This record gives sequence, structure tokens and C-alpha cells, in this order.
Amino acid sequence: MIGTSDADVARARALAEAAGWDAAWIRTPGDVRATRRGCRFDQARAERVRTFIETFIRHTKGRWAGERFVLLLWQWSDVIAPLFGWVRPDGTRRFRRAYVSTAKKSGKSGLASAVALYLLVADDQGAPEVYLAARDRWQASICFENCARMVRQSPALARQVEIIDSRKVLVFAANGGKLEALSSDAPKTEGISISGLIFDELHVADRGLYEALQYGGAARESPLAIAITTAGIADETAIGWEQYQYAKHVLDGTIDDDSFFVAIWEVPLDADWSDPAVWPLANPSIGVTVQVNELGEGCRAAQASPSQQSVFRRYRLNQWQQQSERAIDLAVWDASAGHPIVESAYAGARAFGGLDLASTSDLNALVWLLPCPHDPEAVDLVCRAWVPEGAVAKARASRLYHQWIDAGVLRTMPGRVANYGFIRHAILEDAGRWVVDSIGVDRLFQGLELTSDLEDEGFTVAPVGMGFLSMAPLMREFERLVTAGRLHHGGHAVLRWCVDNLEVKTDPAGNRKPTRANPDVKIDVVIGLLLAIDRWARRVQTAAPAEPAFQMFFFGAGGLP
Repeated sequence: MIGTSDADVARARALAEAAGWDAAWIRTPGDVRATRRGCRFDQARAERVRTFIETFIRHTKGRWAGERFVLLLWQWSDVIAPLFGWVRPDGTRRFRRAYVSTAKKSGKSGLASAVALYLLVADDQGAPEVYLAARDRWQASICFENCARMVRQSPALARQVEIIDSRKVLVFAANGGKLEALSSDAPKTEGISISGLIFDELHVADRGLYEALQYGGAARESPLAIAITTAGIADETAIGWEQYQYAKHVLDGTIDDDSFFVAIWEVPLDADWSDPAVWPLANPSIGVTVQVNELGEGCRAAQASPSQQSVFRRYRLNQWQQQSERAIDLAVWDASAGHPIVESAYAGARAFGGLDLASTSDLNALVWLLPCPHDPEAVDLVCRAWVPEGAVAKARASRLYHQWIDAGVLRTMPGRVANYGFIRHAILEDAGRWVVDSIGVDRLFQGLELTSDLEDEGFTVAPVGMGFLSMAPLMREFERLVTAGRLHHGGHAVLRWCVDNLEVKTDPAGNRKPTRANPDVKIDVVIGLLLAIDRWARRVQTAAPAEPAFQMFFFGAGGLP
């Protein structure tokens, strides 16, 4: 055991054998210390929980729906037995807080729901109050509905547990207990007396709610708060990341807290994440609730897209990820170049624009998306990029700028700062080549006069937010098109450079937006492309059925917001 001497372990096991209980349950440095302090493992206490679950609880989803909930090996030996079997010298439970983390689809949420019902019905707490906590009402409702379905499918529980759907409450009159869903937007979290707490998906938890609930069981003899989660974003301000670090330190013995239970399944960060041999480390239910071929499909997609790699490693390998990572692999980008872009081929076509303007000496970009004449599922792009003539020599990318200017893929405009009149003239020229549908612009950009001028010319100019919620669907569609080889860019050199500079930043909820790690590099042309994708995707809402169905990929079945 890390951080524990062999002599300490031997003494703890000798104490266990002398007391007549199975020393095999001494597994961590915390177990060793707990044994020295008089704690012991009570097999009967653990078996009581297993008996309740396997007798009264039934699965509610998937191919096992309606069947009895028989604990998988890891659920029993690594969670239920140690969590409930260990007791203190006074006979109360040893663990008061728990952190349980696996990759998605391992069955931890179903297990947590079963445990919540045990805490309500059979935990011998007077008038138990069990709470299901989550970031918002929607997530809390999911937890509650799973418990309610378990009650409905169990004849014994259905006769005795009242379900009050309108309040998201279960009532067990036999012991005066209740189970209730709570969220950060709940009207009250103070003044409750928690006997049991299940906090779902801690990696996106609201810190205020989490902290308010931590001491809600202070008046109870044996309160138990269980956090279940998948890995999230390593944000120093997030409660999920904070608790993960605490749990790891408890697990390795750095922190002495033998009341804190930890069970984590994760692939180490230094392992080869693409090797199927390591996947079981994060997926204890592999072969049962999650299949190797399913993980393989996700892995192949992740290898093609760095940002998808982050998603795969978070959700399927349970690895905490940094906020920023590279967005697109250049090999994948280059493979999506498609046919050479010949502007005359789009004469009279309907065009959708994205305009990213700099307030001073940065790149300025205009990207047009047009229907591909060779593939109805693809989109072609025409790219314009400008830089102020007086800023070229001082730019850090001056050598590249000169090279691109000579090649005709980067244009200069007069002056030392952005010349919006020059850009307006270029847009009017393009409008003579094809039919401009609309132009997306940064909602907070500085060129208000240019916007007004374009609107006076009859253009539809649409502001687009640059935050996580607005950018997340655009990033998803951008990556989908590139990975599928259906965003034809003709190898435009300035755009390629911006793609190489592009990183994505992820919020705790998994939403992603474009960013750059180095302020000296530019991503302006990619931003113009994302703004154009916004206009292209929204146009599909009224498109004929035969046209590409981007709406489902973009916003899902719910349609556009």
C-alpha cells in the first residue's frame, strides 16, 4: 500500500484476525489507520445492503429492464461491501463521505439510485431524509425518475413507498422517511437534516449547493454523503476537481481521513489511451454495460480529432482533462481540402458569410460557404484575409505574411489599422458574384459602422455570441464536417495556419469554444469560418428535405434555439 509500511499493514491485519474478521478488507492506508483506531469490518452489515438491493430493486433501463438488480463484482466488492461494512468502535458506520468515479455507462448511476432507496427504507435511521442533488432541476429530475421507476417496478416497494412526482419526492411512511431531489436552483437547501445524500455528476456541480449540503447531516449519528461522477475539466476553481484531488490524496495516504471512502477507476494519464488493454481500468463493467467494440469506435474518432480525443478520454477513460487542447489535427484538415476552389464555379450560388474584424492591426477575415457542386453533403469555402499594409513589417508572422501576400492569399489594405471601408468594398464585389444570404459577425465586435453600412446595402447581418453556449454547436459542426472530409477549403494557406493555431477551451459542462494558447498567433480566419457555419446551419431550418440535414447534427432533434 502506497504510503504505508509493511509492518503497519502486518500489525493491522493481525488485529483483524485477532478480532475475528476478514483482514482482506484492509486495502488502503486509511484502512490500516482505521484498524489501529478500533474500526472493523462487519460482513453482516455489508450483506444487509446487498440483500436489500438484490431482493427489492430491479433494473429500469436497457436489456435488463425489469430484471432483479444483481450486483456486479466491482459494485459489491469495491463499493457496497467496503462502504457499508466498515464500522467504528461505537458501531456506527466508518465512512461519512464517499467519492465514486468511473467512466460513463459503467452503471454507477443505477447503483447510486439503488443505494438511495436503501438509505430511505432500510438503513435504520430515524425519519431518514435522503436527497438526490445535482447541478440543475433537469439533472436532479433524472436521478429522481430512476428511483421512482425502481419503486414502481418492485411490488414490495410500490405498496409502501408513495411517489409524489410533482414535488420530486418519495415518502416511506413506515419510518417517516422521505427522498427528495434538490438542485442549485432549488428554493431551499438550508435547515434540512440529511441522513443520506447522493450528489450526481460532481464534475459539473455547483459549489454553493455542494458546500451547503456538506453539513446538512451534522445532527445525524451516521450520515452518508456519496458523490458519483465521471472525470471533468481540471479547473482549479471547480468543486469537482477539488474533490478529485482530495480523494486521490486520501487514497494514497497523503491525507489522513479514514471517514472518506474512495473508489476511482481511471486510465493513468501516462498510459497509451488508444490501447484497448488499458480500457478496463476505467470501465469496470466492460463486457457487460459497455462493449469493447463501442469503445473502439469512439477511439478511432478521437484519433482523428484532438478535441474529440479529450471527450473520449474524459467520458470513456475517466481522465480529467485540461481546459484547452488542440482542436484539429492538420493531417485530418489537409485530407478535407477537396477539389481546387475555382470561384467562377459558384456564379449565382447562394452564399453564407462569416466576418471576423480586428479593431487594430490583426488579421481580418471573411469566409463564404457555398454549396459544393460535386457533393450535396459537402460545403465549399471561399476565404478572404486582409492585414493593414503598415502592420505587416511589425507583425510576428511578418515572414509568413510576406509569403502569403506574394502568393495572393493574403491581401493588404491601406493604413496601419483595419480599413473597414476597404472590406466593405470587397464584400460588395463578392455580392456581385453570388447571392449573399446573410453574414455572421461577432456580437461584440468593433465595426458597428460597417454593420450599419452593410445593412443599408440590403445585407442581413447577424450577431453571433462568442461564449461557450453559442460556440459549442459551431465547434461540433466544424469538426464533424472536417472529419468527414466535407468541408472543402482547397488548402488555403492562411486558413491552414489559423487551424494549426486553434485550440478549444472546455467548460465543466463539456461545452467548447475556440481559443489560442499564445496571444501572438492568430485564429481570425477560423473564427470567420465558424460564423459562416452559423449562418449555413440556420438556413437549413427552412431548406427543402432533399438538402443536407445539418440541423440534426447541429442542434439535435429539438431544432434551432
